[in-house]
Amino acid sequence: MAAIALLPLFRSSALSKALISRPAITKLISHTGSGVAGWASSKRNLTFYTAAVASSFMLLGSGLLTVVQTSTSASHAFHGFEVLLGIGLGAALISAMLVIKLSAREEEAASAQGFLSQARIIGGNLGLAVATVMMN
Repeated sequence: MAAIALLPLFRSSALSKALISRPAITKLISHTGSGVAGWASSKRNLTFYTAAVASSFMLLGSGLLTVVQTSTSASHAFHGFEVLLGIGLGAALISAMLVIKLSAREEEAASAQGFLSQARIIGGNLGLAVATVMMN
């Protein structure tokens, strides 16, 4: 299955290869943040601190992304700021899951996790819809 998905990479330019692989790299960075935050809260309940650090990373990454100039020399800075944002986003998502896991009663834990997952999907869809309307 992976070979079929990567088949267009063998016949395209370097720019299109980079654009195709960029979501995978961003997802890897986000999962790294999730893993670090989950590991930090695995022994004790440190979800407040992981959420605070995650919010700081997202704030820093978002703030720095707003000051990047649109030139080719700024692309390295753009990707570095995107890494900060991705680490913060991953850590924030796992912190929210840990809070739900720790605060929900046992019989409501599955419903609470499902609600969080659906809220994430709906939020992404709404953001995509708003961005599509604004850009077109």
